[in-house]
Amino acid sequence: MNLRNIDLNLLTIFEAIMVERSITRAAARLNMTQPALSNALSRLRALVNDPLFVRQGNEIAPTARARAMDAPVRRALMLARHAFQERHPFHPGEIMRRFSLFLGDLGETLYLPRIMPRLRLQAAAASIVLKQPSDDTLIQDVKKEHLDLAWLSIPPDDKSVCNEALLHDEFVCVTASATIAGRILDETTFFNLTHVRLAARHAPGHIGEHAFRRKGKARRVVAEVDTLHAMAFLAASSDIAGCMPRLLAERYAALLGLRVDKMPFEVPPAFVHQAWPAILDDDPDHIWLRTLIREAVTGG
Repeated sequence: MNLRNIDLNLLTIFEAIMVERSITRAAARLNMTQPALSNALSRLRALVNDPLFVRQGNEIAPTARARAMDAPVRRALMLARHAFQERHPFHPGEIMRRFSLFLGDLGETLYLPRIMPRLRLQAAAASIVLKQPSDDTLIQDVKKEHLDLAWLSIPPDDKSVCNEALLHDEFVCVTASATIAGRILDETTFFNLTHVRLAARHAPGHIGEHAFRRKGKARRVVAEVDTLHAMAFLAASSDIAGCMPRLLAERYAALLGLRVDKMPFEVPPAFVHQAWPAILDDDPDHIWLRTLIREAVTGG
């Protein structure tokens, strides 16, 4: 396809519609009339020979072709904006992006309520969509920019993905209040319990079974769950124990009446690493987002 035949303004129109999922809102975002934006969308549809967006309830939803175009178009616009950065100083209030994030239970429960007010205050036109990718594809989703940022339990060993250590917390054991009532959680009691574990090895709060092996002993795992949220509710309604970071355990304890015990032996702490596509490392919008999240976590 010859780029000379393409109106590059169509890229910003595509971006606005992907973010807003509404012709009316996208037109307002770009300070265009609705008929003008609809006309531009018709030209874009003809260019790629695909409807791109279809009506779905009160909004419009992207087609498979539009979803495939999303990351490359955002990358192209990012590079163009970066090229003109010195002429147009960065202002968060001008960000019009929808950031795709994976934060896990820890981030969604404890830190998203801190992140969103800051984001709305500094960049009212920006938005966040939380994704729940497959554990098997999580790193690839970051690498391919299907995710703008992800929280991981283990730093990725991939040059196409940047990361930074964000926080750490100790693991604790959670049980229903009656499960070991009147007893101390010592090593023997711990291994006599049945356990639920987090299956997603990349998600914040995952801990490998090797951490629980002591002198030939191992946890008796009777259930696997995809989220720490499910782990907490299962522990609260049964005699099954779970292990999770203390910060989250104490939040669930307040809600569900869980008992929270320090581990009866030493286990590695729960680490959270913030990871993002290397191509976005110098993107001003993304630098701002990472800084905002870091400050929300650390209280800066």
